[in-house]
Amino acid sequence: MKDNQAKYPQLRFKGFTDPWEKRRLGDMVLISKDKNTDNQFGKNEVVSVSREAGTVNQIEYQGRSFAANDVSNYKKIKLGDLVYTKSPLKGAPYGIFQYATIVGIVSPLYAVYHSTKKIICAVCCSSTTRR
Repeated sequence: MKDNQAKYPQLRFKGFTDPWEKRRLGDMVLISKDKNTDNQFGKNEVVSVSREAGTVNQIEYQGRSFAANDVSNYKKIKLGDLVYTKSPLKGAPYGIFQYATIVGIVSPLYAVYHSTKKIICAVCCSSTTRR
């Protein structure tokens, strides 16, 4: 009985009725290797990860760019990517994960993951499929 309750929690996203499944993170996401080597994005498209605001344009959110002069080693992010910064903050001692809700680049210090399956982006409330 207890095991069955754990598979059907009370708090659910609308439309989800299937039991929870235990999965390895590596089965759901792949580490992104996409870098800005073609300089598709410049310093104006650098994205930061905010606990409160999600993925945000660094200049719009923080008032200035903290990017290096050469951003060719920065990592590209696409809508629905999972972006992680390990910078500990009060209330987030292990860093922050956010779904990318904007396109751009992040510092090489960030980790970026692409989804291997259909996922629901709770931040932007839309489905994203990646292969």
